[in-house]
Amino acid sequence: MAATEVASWCMEEVRLLLSQYGSRETQTKLRGTYRNHEIYQDISAGLALRGYSKTASQCRMKVKNMKCRYRKAKEHNQKGGSQDRVFCPFFKELDAIHGNRPRPLEEEDVTLASRGGTGLATVTLKVRNDLDPAFRPYRASVSVPPRSSVYTLLLQASADDPDFTFQAEYYGYLSSHMITSINGVKVSEAERTFWRFENKKKVKFDRGVDLIGVFDGDVIVFRFKHYDPPSTDDPPSDCDD
Repeated sequence: MAATEVASWCMEEVRLLLSQYGSRETQTKLRGTYRNHEIYQDISAGLALRGYSKTASQCRMKVKNMKCRYRKAKEHNQKGGSQDRVFCPFFKELDAIHGNRPRPLEEEDVTLASRGGTGLATVTLKVRNDLDPAFRPYRASVSVPPRSSVYTLLLQASADDPDFTFQAEYYGYLSSHMITSINGVKVSEAERTFWRFENKKKVKFDRGVDLIGVFDGDVIVFRFKHYDPPSTDDPPSDCDD
């Protein structure tokens, strides 16, 4: 079956897929990088060991579709009454994976990278405020395990340097935290301000800080900026990763 074809899944295949996708190891890898094809290749190989033939692309698409239905059902059921509930297949399994992640962040106990270890990625973290010339730019060299998320990078930076602070809020439909404040500079919906982050080549990331991984030698730059009102011509899909 071609990778672009719609695959047919039996109940046992889906349960096995969710078992592998929902494992702690897989979730840690997925949160640490957006280069996830190799991760789904491992899931595909796990299915093959049980006699089920599905490509990495088919596994990824199945997970994406199930996550989309789960998010819509959960948001609808939280707003509606008991008489207007939406059914979602494998809701319990998906909720066990995605339903208990941390919500608004102030302080969080985390296991941080050991400075005495080997094989750490050294990443340059920069912070700029494009709206305030008086803002003092920040720069630090931060060591984290390779493939760590930008969120982990920020946690490590705040642990290394008490002068660096940040706050973030978790959004379930994005499966990630979004930055709400860095060094006391807070985002404002009324003023249409936000913290954008990019790499050293000024490639702007359009995902949350949990979904971008870092490697040795990377440069991550956070910039405080204005954002434009969303276009009504091409609204984003709420099912996109």
